[in-house]
Parts: sequence; structure tokens; C-alpha cells
Amino acid sequence: MQTLKLIIIFFVSVLIFSLITYMKTLSAAGSPDLTVAYPLSFSPSTVQPGGSITVTWTEKNIGYGGAGSYRVGVYLGVSEYGVEYLLGSFQRSGLPAGASSTYTATLTIPSSVPAGQYYVVVWIDDTQVVAESNENNNRGSSTPNKVTILPPPKLTVTVKHADNSPASGAKVCAGSTCGYADSQGSITFTLPKGTYTVNAEKSYYVSGTTITYRGQATITLDSDKSITLTVMPTQGCFILRKFSLD
Repeated sequence: MQTLKLIIIFFVSVLIFSLITYMKTLSAAGSPDLTVAYPLSFSPSTVQPGGSITVTWTEKNIGYGGAGSYRVGVYLGVSEYGVEYLLGSFQRSGLPAGASSTYTATLTIPSSVPAGQYYVVVWIDDTQVVAESNENNNRGSSTPNKVTILPPPKLTVTVKHADNSPASGAKVCAGSTCGYADSQGSITFTLPKGTYTVNAEKSYYVSGTTITYRGQATITLDSDKSITLTVMPTQGCFILRKFSLD
């Protein structure tokens, strides 16, 4: 009797498992399966934050059902399929079963991305709104190729008076980023690539009067650069410097 019960339990278990497998097969038969086809390409291979990268990829639906609307994200990954840094995203209206579409996009590298080497990863349906027969093949990678992100360029500004003496302590601003010059009149900024208006200002107090020296320059920063700004008095007069005779 006990043996008969065990046999019945066994066959019932097999039947339930078979039914579950069959239902999954029926469901998958009409489900989409979104994926990113190999290869995924990009250029250039080296770029600085603030620079651009152009990526080309193909989206495919290898399932038996059409996919509704979904989002595609383009990322930089530390690992082969990593998605640490989002470069941009695109909304799609859908993709029929068996269909594919190729896209090219130019994206800006955010200043928040540290220098290093990264895989370019395209994640189709990255918000995971489409129910698919396979949810584990939605990411495409640029492997074995990586993009190299260089450190952002540095701008060194040296502030001097008309007599070539350093304007130590001068306030210097490159765009909205400001700081104060050291004892040699110099300051270094780390900035994204771009065009900046650089302003320098130093005030002196003489006999109760404030005399302000200013200088300005506009520069395009696409690599490390050094400039010298000469500050002149805005009131049309010069400060007499103190000196002693031995």
C-alpha cells in the first residue's frame, strides 16, 4: 500500500512539472525576446570628459511575439556588461517579432566619469517594462574593445602686474569655478573641455582707498593649457609699492 502511494505521488509530481513546463513553453512561444546583436562599435577610442563618443548598435527581437514600447540605455561599464555610467537613453515605440533596427548616436562623456578604461554597453529595455521569454540577453557589449577616458584637462593661470611681479592672492575665475592665486600668482583648475572666460582680480587698500586690478581672457580648453593674465588698475592709476633703502 505504501509503495502504491509513493508511485502515485511520483506520477502526480511528474504530471505537475510537465504541465508547468508546457505552460511556460506556450507563454514563451508568443513572447518577445529583445537583444543587442554583436558587434557593437564606437569611436574614437580615446576621449576626455566633455568630449563625444559615437556608438553604433543593432536592436533585435528574436522572440515569437512583438515588443511594445521600451527604452534603450547606452552606458560605460567597468566590467564587460557593467552599467555604471549612463551616457544617454532613447525611447522606442516597439519592435515586431523577428525584426531588427540599427542605430547610431553621438553622446557626451559626463565630467563625473573618472579617468580609466571602460566597455561601452547598450542595454535594451533597461527599465525592464517588456515581459520577455529571456530576460538575460538584453545587454550588448563592445568587448573586447574598451574606450579610454582621459583625465580632464588642466588650466594653469598665472596672474601678474604690469611690472611682471606676481599678483599673489588674486581671485581667479574660469567660468563659474573660482580660486585664489598662490604666492607666485598661479592657480590650476581641472575643467571639462570647453570655452571659458577667465577673470582675475586683486584689490589693494591705499590711504583708505580701494584700488582694484583686473584682467580677462577667453580661452578654448581642449588639452592642458597655461596662460598669463596681466592685471591693470580699473581706476586709471597705479599703486606705489613700498620699498626700503638700506
